[in-house]
Amino acid sequence: MTYDKNYLTNQLATLQARLEKQVNNEESRLEKRSTAIKALYDGVIAENNIKFRELNNKRDELAFQLAKCNSSEELELYKINKESVIQLKQELISVQKNINNLYLVHSQLSSEYGYSLKECEKRGESFHSNICEHSSSSKAKLDSLVEQIKSQEQRRQFIHNEILLLQGEKKQ
Repeated sequence: MTYDKNYLTNQLATLQARLEKQVNNEESRLEKRSTAIKALYDGVIAENNIKFRELNNKRDELAFQLAKCNSSEELELYKINKESVIQLKQELISVQKNINNLYLVHSQLSSEYGYSLKECEKRGESFHSNICEHSSSSKAKLDSLVEQIKSQEQRRQFIHNEILLLQGEKKQ
């Protein structure tokens, strides 16, 4: 009986020690986890505070710009500037569509030129046919298209710069 009692007492002590160790391990794990989560939330809060300050600064800047635009003369200039930007953006879209169309025509003409050039080469240089003339004509048209595309791309860049310039004036 004493043996059983001692055995059970030892078992109880062992189990209590294990339980205490597991509880301590679990508490340590939970503390580490909660520390990590707290650090994450602190980071998120810090980021949100930065964004909040940036938004407040932006709001103040916009309020300042609105106050500047309250004079009728500046407001009129702003409206004209805005209309100019809208017109330039529409023109930019039109130029871009034109460039896209020119590239499409260039692609089609380029494939025609390649085909007719190969056919002309197959038949030999001594043989001058409509295919060789068509090839030569296609080459000239391709060269012309390349120049048109360059011109339109320069125009697009000019319009884009004008828009940026006008938008820069709006901010000041």
